Amino acid sequence: MARESTGASRALYPFSLLRWVILVTAGTFLGLLPPIAAYVAATRIDLPAWAVYPTVAMAGGLQGLLMGLGQALALYWTRAAVPRAGWTLITMAGALVAWSLGLLPATMRALDEPLDLDSRPVLWATVGGAVLLVLVVPLAHWLVLRRVMPGAGMWVVVESV
Repeated sequence: MARESTGASRALYPFSLLRWVILVTAGTFLGLLPPIAAYVAATRIDLPAWAVYPTVAMAGGLQGLLMGLGQALALYWTRAAVPRAGWTLITMAGALVAWSLGLLPATMRALDEPLDLDSRPVLWATVGGAVLLVLVVPLAHWLVLRRVMPGAGMWVVVESV
């Protein structure tokens, strides 16, 4: 039983860029629908900005869930066979963090508290947040991928570009 859960009994196939592009594009496209729907619904019912922020950020987590599922399915039968549930959930968590960071400047502005980029601490925090936004999902993926593939650190570089 444990052998099957690790994927040891599966036939492995070479990585297919076409399969990757199709599944990841489908997952990403479908994943963008929840944040779009959440934003449209939140603004139509005139939710205040402080309520739109968590609504759209959590919907962004769903985007990560669907994108991660597409990625996990694309990798499942390859040498980089990641555990589907682990990969999908870690992608969702990373996307939730990324959406939360990405929505922050617009939310602050909507609350009449725009970021003062003339302030060095605010500027550095903004730059740091932007770097984290770009790296959070690849680093989350690395946590899972390093267990099934040597040299998984390269994934962070490739996915971040």
